[in-house]
Amino acid sequence: MIGAAGGVNAAAEAGIVEFKPLSPETVVAAQPDVILVLEKGLESVGGVGGLLAIPGLADTPAGQARRVVALDDLYLLGMGPRTGQALADLVAAFHAAAPTGSRP
Repeated sequence: MIGAAGGVNAAAEAGIVEFKPLSPETVVAAQPDVILVLEKGLESVGGVGGLLAIPGLADTPAGQARRVVALDDLYLLGMGPRTGQALADLVAAFHAAAPTGSRP
């Protein structure tokens, strides 16, 4: 979905595959402009403030500017009849959150 939305998956670019834990060093090295999270995950850490308290995240361009995009878990990952609309919403969210002059 990230690629289809015109974004670059910074984690994949940094060699992170599947759902492996991230070290603070890996997160910082990835230098994401926007952090994409699932809403339930964001809730579980106490919102954006809790997310940015995770070591390394606040030290990224996305963390420093608090550029976080959160979408409903099943909406983003469900791959059902709402997938097209979810992709359109992701594109809009990336463009709204992206820093001026950068790629989302």
